[in-house]
Amino acid sequence: QASLRREFGFSGQVHVLRRAGVGRGTARQIRDLARLITKPSLPVTIARYSSGALKAGFQGLLATETYTMLVFDGLHGAALLSAGGEFAKSGGLRIVYRAHNVETRLWQRAAGQATNPVERKLLERQHKLMLRFETSMLAQADLVAAVSAEDIRAFREMAPGGNYIHTPIGLDFGGPAPPPPTLQDGKLKLLYLGRLDWPPNRDGLKWFLDKVWLRAAERRPDLALVIAGSGDDAWLKGRRGLERVEFLGRVENVKPLYHDCAAAIVPVFYGSGARLKVIEPARFKRAVISTGMGVEGSLLTEAEYLRADTENEWHEILASLDLGALTRLGEKARAKLEPALDEQRIAAAFATELGANPHISCTSPGTG
Repeated sequence: QASLRREFGFSGQVHVLRRAGVGRGTARQIRDLARLITKPSLPVTIARYSSGALKAGFQGLLATETYTMLVFDGLHGAALLSAGGEFAKSGGLRIVYRAHNVETRLWQRAAGQATNPVERKLLERQHKLMLRFETSMLAQADLVAAVSAEDIRAFREMAPGGNYIHTPIGLDFGGPAPPPPTLQDGKLKLLYLGRLDWPPNRDGLKWFLDKVWLRAAERRPDLALVIAGSGDDAWLKGRRGLERVEFLGRVENVKPLYHDCAAAIVPVFYGSGARLKVIEPARFKRAVISTGMGVEGSLLTEAEYLRADTENEWHEILASLDLGALTRLGEKARAKLEPALDEQRIAAAFATELGANPHISCTSPGTG
């Protein structure tokens, strides 16, 4: 709470409701299986936030405070107001949904890729449940603030009558940027930073390590790779001995990572939203090597990043990396994104939208 008040200048009340731990590996699978049985009408990832204790605590807040608006940052917290497999708007509250992804697409892809018939059926069921829940949220929210224009197009197909605005991810571009990248111990360091159990991240990084890195490391002895991120990384167990790859896990401060690296890699082949792992390097004047899908929603064009979609394209780019060219590319990326994605500017525009939008009222005393 003290951190929230200090970092955001927040003067209101702070209440923390914690869900039970998800677990890792087998423990996580057992928990998810239990939720499939006990909460069959909700997608398993949404059901994690729908426990009786969490709902009771949340309803207690609504009963004891005077709120006119609820802002759900991400879809999963909306499970606190779920009923019968759908989002259930409460009383006269105004609902704002800050949408980070098109969650339905993730399940749709997973079901399409499954080769085991039983697994495919389970995933198809999860896709249908997520489509139902996500659509109900889009339809009932008074305002949906999506992080990318691509997501808005998908949302309009799902719920044509929704009220949508584009509110990009903002970053703090204040303060001096790190100095230009240099070789670290004679190595040109690449950085992968992202949640390691998020399916688009996991699948993309797995592909990169298995299909690209071994050959790239052989051709360029001066290349090194640093992998950092939170989440269940058990799938990396058999890859921890890869040559010149350092695994850091979760880190408290990313600035030193960007200081030491020359470029960030984003091997992402599906998903939605806008990826912080593409935008954040620009804040530190670091170049990005990414798939075309990886930069969706980021505003970057091929003039400000290196695009590689196929195995051969990744090999060609990694074989020809040049420190001077990467420095210039990082500077161009920051110059492109800073005016558009400065967090103060985006926050002010969002606050104005909340006050000006005909579906939203946030001027009553006691607004939460």
